[in-house]
Amino acid sequence: MFGMKKVLVISTINGIAGRNGITGIFNYVNEGHDWSIQFLQNPGKVDDALLQATLLGGVDGIIVSPRSITPQIARFITRPVPVVMVHNPLGSIPRHGPKFALLKNDDLAVGRLAAEYLLSKARFRSYAFIPTPSRTNWSEERFSGFAETLGGKGMSPVVWQRAAQTLEDFLKSLQKPAAVLGATDLEAIDVISACRRLRIDIPSRVAVLGVDDDEMMCETTKPTLSSVKTDDVMLGSRAAKELAALMSSKSMRAFLRPILVPPSGVTERNSTRSVPPAGYLIQEALSFVKLHLTEGIGVDDVVKHLGVSHSLVRARFRTVYGASLRDVILDMRLKAAMSLLGKTNASVHAIAKKTGFSSDAHFIHFFKKRTRTTPSAWRKSMSARRAKGAAPSV
Repeated sequence: MFGMKKVLVISTINGIAGRNGITGIFNYVNEGHDWSIQFLQNPGKVDDALLQATLLGGVDGIIVSPRSITPQIARFITRPVPVVMVHNPLGSIPRHGPKFALLKNDDLAVGRLAAEYLLSKARFRSYAFIPTPSRTNWSEERFSGFAETLGGKGMSPVVWQRAAQTLEDFLKSLQKPAAVLGATDLEAIDVISACRRLRIDIPSRVAVLGVDDDEMMCETTKPTLSSVKTDDVMLGSRAAKELAALMSSKSMRAFLRPILVPPSGVTERNSTRSVPPAGYLIQEALSFVKLHLTEGIGVDDVVKHLGVSHSLVRARFRTVYGASLRDVILDMRLKAAMSLLGKTNASVHAIAKKTGFSSDAHFIHFFKKRTRTTPSAWRKSMSARRAKGAAPSV
């Protein structure tokens, strides 16, 4: 038992985030770290007497995940014992003791990922955001990331103002097809219920996306709910890792900024699934390539224009074409070059330049690799076929 650390965890476990956070802590401990863990399950009911009784046995470190900063917790985190806070309802790093760290979901990244995902699905006429009932910093950050990414594509999401109109009236006012992001799965499920009452089809008229990926909720609503996956297991594991570092440090160590944990992806279900994945993103990518084919553009140029991640572009093109975007661009250049070879007298050099190949040598090498002949030989064979009355194969 020598060297065992006594760790106090104050956290609620009646929600998906709390349960996953606890799983992450145990994942860290099970990697071979010698901890004895004691739980207090409801931060809101932790009073001074309970804390004092808990501390009598000695505590080497504390992980606290509050839903609210109670006076007891506010006093507690100023103690000299190392403290790691997971989330902070107030949004900023509170006053704390000499060894302290704050971890939270990267909620700006959550909003950005939600926008990227919806942009990759279809060309929606409007986008909307449903905030939490009471004002929260993380809901506002999710909206900011959502609006920032959409703004890069010239679109501006509208926000439901609860005091101004009902959710039903708000949804009726949206131009269809519309894409709606809920600050959490709960807000997204409210949208699904309102659409059901209004007989608005999901997802053909309104695509709905939540956040948190609470499987129990997302899988039981009709239609099932697509959701951004916040990585609360990683958050718990990282909290334990940071606490271990604080406990082993002999000097004061306090982080001046929150440690951010990004979302791990999007779980696609029926609330967005039947929106054609080849819609907006594929069409926009191909149009951009055609417009700039002669400029030697590459994958990075297309991704930058689309305003989404490389992984989303890669996934969409693999799904639709069974090939990478780079391969599709090269195929488009090859087809354009074959058309010019068959229909014009332009030189191989001029055609290579016009179709965006980096050099004559690159053009000839790629042409021969795909057709097993050179551009000049292919042109001669097409001329011979035309002379015999056969249409050129392009």
